[in-house]
Amino acid sequence: MENFLSDDYLSLLKKSGCRELIFGLESASQRILDLMNKQNLHETDFEILKGCHENGIAVNLQTFIGFPTETKEEAKETIQFLFENEKYIHSIGFGKFMLFDSTPVFLNPKKFGIENITKSPHDFTYKFKRTSGMSEDVIETLHQETLKEIDNIFRNRVQYLSAISGAHTLLHLSHYDYARYREFEMQNQKQLPKNLDFHTFYPKKNEDFLIKMLDSDEGSRYLGEFAIGTNYGIKKFTKSILFDEKIGGSFHMALGAGYPETGSVNKSSIHWDMICDIREDSEIRVDGELLYKDGKFQI
Repeated sequence: MENFLSDDYLSLLKKSGCRELIFGLESASQRILDLMNKQNLHETDFEILKGCHENGIAVNLQTFIGFPTETKEEAKETIQFLFENEKYIHSIGFGKFMLFDSTPVFLNPKKFGIENITKSPHDFTYKFKRTSGMSEDVIETLHQETLKEIDNIFRNRVQYLSAISGAHTLLHLSHYDYARYREFEMQNQKQLPKNLDFHTFYPKKNEDFLIKMLDSDEGSRYLGEFAIGTNYGIKKFTKSILFDEKIGGSFHMALGAGYPETGSVNKSSIHWDMICDIREDSEIRVDGELLYKDGKFQI
């Protein structure tokens, strides 16, 4: 949660049309936050949470337990924070730590107390052995116990970032440009369309599957969300949408369902995020005015 979110700033956000903020709170333990290099103080999180509530801005908190070296007592700090501040939280996501390629934990296993890293055969995550903190069995038990309490307290307010359709792990749509299409055309001996330009994108494979999903329902070809990534601590794409859509200098649009809390009225069974790297030779203009250029806001 960003420390610059003062009451005056939140009031301005509400007046400008903001209706919901999604925070990667992750943990309520200051030691764990420091280990993650979150660069924020837990003691300010409550003030921001309360400020959002008082300004009529709904809050979705994304949290998890099981970060490497985390103790059971530290995990319970996060759980207690959620329950104690339930009235200020519109919806939550509560999960378990997962290891992804090219993240600080992956690149510095000794620092974070893990070893024996191996690729998971089922998804983009990696398996590993913990050398300190909670065991996997303790994490799983605590996670399941907490989910039951969350269901009782938050009821239908449990919402993960991929909950609308789980599409964050279905397809990673990015970096398909003219050069990629030329490669595709040569391999398949197809004639290059005369009207093709840089803004026309073609999948390298599984096009039939893509078209089928985009034809899922009436809302699947409409825009449900767009956002600019602001986390400059993530330097390279990881092929995990949850990370990549937050990279500072990235821009993403989601086809399909939007979040009703933000004012979106588009409904669909899918929610597919497509990411673009705009850190170089890129501009975003709104009503003709320059808003964003080469990965930086211009206002």
